[in-house]
Formats: sequence, structure tokens, C-alpha cells
Amino acid sequence: CEKYGKVGKCVIFEIPGAPDDEAVRIFLEFERVESAIKAVVDLNGRYFGGRVVKACFY
Repeated sequence: CEKYGKVGKCVIFEIPGAPDDEAVRIFLEFERVESAIKAVVDLNGRYFGGRVVKACFY
């Protein structure tokens, strides 16, 4: 994701017992808001590893 900008923090969280398409959550914190916006726009709905990426702000 650093092609969108500098990532300040990355947390990978696995949810035990969740369906495969919802079992892994990845949280990224970009140093610049513009980088985060571009990442969400580009990544939301794309396929990665056979799964659909759901990108949003929280």
C-alpha cells in the first residue's frame, strides 16, 4: 500500500470462526489523508488473493 503514500501503522487482525471472506481485517494508518483517500478509492472492490477487498474509513 505504500504506493499510495507513507504508511504509519499496519495492524492485521484475524477473527476466529468468521466466514473466510470476513476472517481477516487489515487496518492501515497513512501519514497523509490524501494517501488514505486514494487507497480507499483504488482498493475498494478489487480482488486480492481470491477475495474482494472492502476498503473504508473508520
